[in-house]
Amino acid sequence: MAKRRRRRSSANRPWKLYGVLIGLLVLWTILLAAVRHWTITLVLLAIVAAFVYYRHRGRSAAQQRAALHEEKEWEANRQAWRELTFDAGPYSVIVSGFEDVTAQEDVTDFLCDIPHWRDQAVEEVEALAQRIVHIAPQPVAEGVTQANAIYVKEALESRGAKVKIRETTARNGSGRREAISAAVRREVWQRDGGQCVDCGSRERLEYDHIIAVANGGSNTARNLELRCEKCNRSKGANV
Repeated sequence: MAKRRRRRSSANRPWKLYGVLIGLLVLWTILLAAVRHWTITLVLLAIVAAFVYYRHRGRSAAQQRAALHEEKEWEANRQAWRELTFDAGPYSVIVSGFEDVTAQEDVTDFLCDIPHWRDQAVEEVEALAQRIVHIAPQPVAEGVTQANAIYVKEALESRGAKVKIRETTARNGSGRREAISAAVRREVWQRDGGQCVDCGSRERLEYDHIIAVANGGSNTARNLELRCEKCNRSKGANV
């Protein structure tokens, strides 16, 4: 399912020279025809035809070799991402948008090859991209090291994604607060239908702990609900 944008080649510029050459020869042919030198005319036309044919065939062969080389490099890159594993760390990679539709497709293809997403159905990754576009920024790699986060960020940005890195753990009086895993986020999202459990809004959604972490609550699907920012803040003010 690999899709990628190709840079436009500037290799067609020599054809301008061919056009000038062919134009001069055609003019010469007309002049020769006017004085009935048909033999010379045919020879020149044959030479021009052979020259253009072999130049075009050589150029096509070079383009095919370049395309094959590029395809091998692309597949090798994909295989390297498929085999990559992420070490545990305190950082998350967040995608907030795409430059255009082509970038969205490229990023979706890329996510299918990285940890956290390569074992998921393609439909899950496409749904993630839709949430990024229409709802809110989404994490695509969570709980990874700084090196892993930067590596993924650079790869995503090269494909046209808008990315930032966020530290996913914070210290408080009781120690570290763990990030909600991607699997739990998906389970809660699907269970709550991708909308606020209070008002049904699909905008600015947040994962809210039923029992606060400070009170011993966990990051399990049973202890999490989807709420929009307004309802979540309202709930917090009433606690």
